[in-house]
Amino acid sequence: MRKILFLLIFVLSGCSNYKLAPIKSNDDFYVLMPEVVDSIVYLNVCEAQSEKCDLIRTGASHVHYWGVDWFKESNIIILYSSDIGIYAWAESDSWNKVEVTQEMNNYANKIYEELKR
Repeated sequence: MRKILFLLIFVLSGCSNYKLAPIKSNDDFYVLMPEVVDSIVYLNVCEAQSEKCDLIRTGASHVHYWGVDWFKESNIIILYSSDIGIYAWAESDSWNKVEVTQEMNNYANKIYEELKR
């Protein structure tokens, strides 16, 4: 089973602009590179074998707990944020928000449980 990848941001982090470790999609087609710019979480999503990248402005604040991962065996990005809630994005011409299903919601809550540890 694929280990859940997650990122933990501590409340009132001293640095407001930084990049975090990349997270490869389950099929290695995409690379997700979270970054914080002016206290807002962005998700830079690139195709692994090309230079095509899209930038997602999540609206999540880095001063709250947040975590991001690829949803199970798909190319859907799941974000858990303690300030804005749970969001998901899928690629179709560009990365667009998709409706969060109950299964995605459960997965995002697992991400949150990992953050609390």
